[in-house]
Amino acid sequence: MKEILKTAGLNKAFGMGENEVVAVRNASFSMVAGAFEAVMGPSGSGKSTFLHLIAGLLSPDSGSIIVEDREIAGMPDTELTLFRRRRIGLIFQDFNLIPTLTAQENIELPLLLDGTAHEHSARIAELVSLLGLNGRTSHFPEQLSGGERQRVAVARALAGSPAIVLADEPTGNLDSPAARSLCELLRKVNKELGSSILMVSHDPVVAAAADRVHILRDGHFCASFATHGSAATVSERYLAAMV
Repeated sequence: MKEILKTAGLNKAFGMGENEVVAVRNASFSMVAGAFEAVMGPSGSGKSTFLHLIAGLLSPDSGSIIVEDREIAGMPDTELTLFRRRRIGLIFQDFNLIPTLTAQENIELPLLLDGTAHEHSARIAELVSLLGLNGRTSHFPEQLSGGERQRVAVARALAGSPAIVLADEPTGNLDSPAARSLCELLRKVNKELGSSILMVSHDPVVAAAADRVHILRDGHFCASFATHGSAATVSERYLAAMV
């Protein structure tokens, strides 16, 4: 299958001299279109930094980042902003919804900024139904549960049919039932819509929703394995990689 994402020799450090912290070190990674994969690692391993690099939210110190056959490392800011808006869907732990906009308006916002909301209206309606948001789209974020707010964020990330969806600890602010529900919805979106999803999580139960897990340790990838949908398998393999 076609590669949707590839990094090679990716490096990112913060600070200088004695205060320098290397967050990502010579990280090479690839993922095919239509895959649902997860990145795990201990606190400070570089998980979120890696995700922010491939989202174009941070610039690497060196290395290559190719998304859908486009090299985004070094891409001019305006071009990168447009590419990210159109081809990369982002899901954050804290939802990042605008409180003064309804759920529908939050979902449509990136498309309204791009002037393409009308041509994606059928896609948005499909997502609202698929994610169980019928009857909730006229509500403001404060009127929604945490699970509903995260589903709005998922719909927003998927509304423009991006090449890849990047989810940074998407269940971090949800209780266990809502987290399980979101994992099931992400699997459904992956299988039914064919969306490519890369998720960062520290939770083996959440990571087991993905088909494959990659372990990041000290800024570089040290292990990769199929989950078989088993949190026990993820925990066992994760612990082995930490030895």
